[in-house]
Amino acid sequence: MTPRTKAGELKITIHQGKDLEKKDVVQKADPYLLINLGSEQSKSEKVKNTLNPVWNHEATINNDETTADNLEIKLMDWERIGKDEPMGKAVLPIS
Repeated sequence: MTPRTKAGELKITIHQGKDLEKKDVVQKADPYLLINLGSEQSKSEKVKNTLNPVWNHEATINNDETTADNLEIKLMDWERIGKDEPMGKAVLPIS
């Protein structure tokens, strides 16, 4: 049995990314973040044409007994045409 985290608010701040992998042929990435915990989601602003984005994105997510055990952070590349492209992901246990 895994230990449960106490109910409350989880606050996370993601300051920046460094030396991201170039995905686009013509220009650099337009990266943004998706932070998920259960059904709660927070989305950062996109930073245009950079591989070293600075977001200073702060998210406050409600946490209770029904919340997922892991916080998922997805790094996405915004695309003008078509679907946004995943650039990476981190999964962090909240216990």
